[in-house]
Amino acid sequence: HEDLVEVYEIQIRAAPDDAARVPLLFKLAELLADTIGETDLAIEKLTIILQIAPGYLPALKLISSLFMRQGRWADLVTMYEAELAEIADRDQAVFLLEKVGSIAENQLDDIPRAIGAYQRMLDRVPGYLPALRSLGRLYAKTEQWAKLVQINDEESQIVGDQNQVVSLLYRNGDIFADKMGDLERAIDRYQKPLTLMPNYLPALKALGGIFAKSGRFEDLIGMHRQEADVARTQMQRSHLLFQIAQLCDEKLGDKKRASQAYRELLEEKPGY
Repeated sequence: HEDLVEVYEIQIRAAPDDAARVPLLFKLAELLADTIGETDLAIEKLTIILQIAPGYLPALKLISSLFMRQGRWADLVTMYEAELAEIADRDQAVFLLEKVGSIAENQLDDIPRAIGAYQRMLDRVPGYLPALRSLGRLYAKTEQWAKLVQINDEESQIVGDQNQVVSLLYRNGDIFADKMGDLERAIDRYQKPLTLMPNYLPALKALGGIFAKSGRFEDLIGMHRQEADVARTQMQRSHLLFQIAQLCDEKLGDKKRASQAYRELLEEKPGY
């Protein structure tokens, strides 16, 4: 094999121009990497190729595989960034940025760099769901709650499935309530999914919990009324009407409204 290496070296030196030199360099790199096992020397030859012809695809593929084989993730990211500086094609840029983000997140544990890569994807393709979801995951991991709310809002504007939209809007209510301690904004966010799905139980329960703890009994009664109007069974509706009556009686001291609520309940469910 050493003789074959020397033959390639002679041919490379004798090549009349770069167009002739690049394929010879690549064949030598393949020989060094796959047959002789001289990975570092192969990478050196491939680097020379990419300095001459930055977009030479066979060299890009081989050097990528060699960097991955050796776990040289930082070098791989540097190479991808160099490619990004040379290309104008949007789809190829997004493809490379996705690789940069994934390596930064999973191999290098460089979360800021991963976030930067995913944000650059959105600069290229606004509303690109994989980038939005990756950012959402990293913002949650790093407890950047305000940014996570923004990402969830953006995703809710894009996804076509109503169940996903409702889930995202509800999740923002949880963030304001549990992570940011902003109950007023949590209430607003919990109410948003109910405009799309009035019987969405997680939002109804969350609102009920906030109203009860903060002594907002009129709001709690209004919520129970809203819930009763969309109750799926008579038993659920009866239970909610009973809760309304109890709140009027025990929390508001409004015997007249309590009596009306009890009467409404008994008209619908005699003997309750």
